[in-house]
Amino acid sequence: MVRLARPTVLVTGGAGFLGINLLRYLDARGYDLVSLDMADFTYPDMKERVFIVRGDIRDMGAVERAMKGVDLVVHAAAALPLYSPEDIYTTDVEGTRNVLTVAERHGVRRAVHISSTAVYGILDHHPLVEDDRLVGSAPTARRRSRPRRSAWSSAGAAWSCRSSGPNRSSARSASASSPCSTTGRSAGTTSR
Repeated sequence: MVRLARPTVLVTGGAGFLGINLLRYLDARGYDLVSLDMADFTYPDMKERVFIVRGDIRDMGAVERAMKGVDLVVHAAAALPLYSPEDIYTTDVEGTRNVLTVAERHGVRRAVHISSTAVYGILDHHPLVEDDRLVGSAPTARRRSRPRRSAWSSAGAAWSCRSSGPNRSSARSASASSPCSTTGRSAGTTSR
């Protein structure tokens, strides 16, 4: 029997809370792993199991280096709310476009964009669906210089790239939770 090569997954934001836990999950299922993050990768349990690319998704060269040989992408990198409005926009929007453009150029089979339900503002119904109105949440929008093109623009960048290139999906999480979470609940979106 011929053994097929293991798929390689790139996780952007791999040094963050969501990224490292996703890398651990994928490692347990036998994937080869690449992390792209501008933060130090400080996880001794995974350092030998992940090819680490230190770089910024706004830098096409860093994205190109991380994308080599990748089959699947989970794009979880994003700017923190404490960043400047310009850094938030360039990271969340332009960085997302970079990741998806390079994924297409490299022939990546599937790209998943991790977003936030903050793009829908204060939740007034459940479940949310992809084409619900995008209003953004006020605290997030106040931090941004381009209010109409901010919190939800990374999702817009991902959505605009869906017509070509790799099969793309967006997932929106209301909050990241850990095994220590008290509620264990998440308000994500569903497609119609």
